[in-house]
Amino acid sequence: MQSSTLFGFLFVLARVAGIFVFAPIPGIKEGPDSIRVMLSLAITVALFPVWPRVDGLEQSMGKLVICIVSESAMGLTIGLGVAFVTEALQMAAQVAGLQAGYGYASTIDPSSQSDSSVLLVAAQIFSGLLFFAAGLDREILRACALSLQSFPPGKFLLSANMAEGIIRL
Repeated sequence: MQSSTLFGFLFVLARVAGIFVFAPIPGIKEGPDSIRVMLSLAITVALFPVWPRVDGLEQSMGKLVICIVSESAMGLTIGLGVAFVTEALQMAAQVAGLQAGYGYASTIDPSSQSDSSVLLVAAQIFSGLLFFAAGLDREILRACALSLQSFPPGKFLLSANMAEGIIRL
């Protein structure tokens, strides 16, 4: 029973930590890296009701390592997909700002500490406010729980089709 809980915790932690490597949560990059670690642990504990039941006695060490690596890969895939969409929206704001004549007026981007157009910085601040106002912070937890139900840990295996889909994205 205890090994089942431990392996379930490890599988869920690998997926959640993989998501938060690339997930563009507003304001999280400005703080220390320990915040991402604590957020990953907190969300993993919050997902306790949907942790998988893994019988540790039937598993070999090699299969457990493969499952943890595949869970990390799935989390990285989810986080990378969300980051791609966010970067596309930021690039659209950059292009719109350049076309609108805001190219000369630049300011310091709070997330990357580089010069950015006023429209891009405003879009980032607005998206951060909208993220919390729309309750998307709660949707992250819900999406993690649904991903554990749709793709239970140990059942997700990497394939060439998935890699091709990420490259196309």
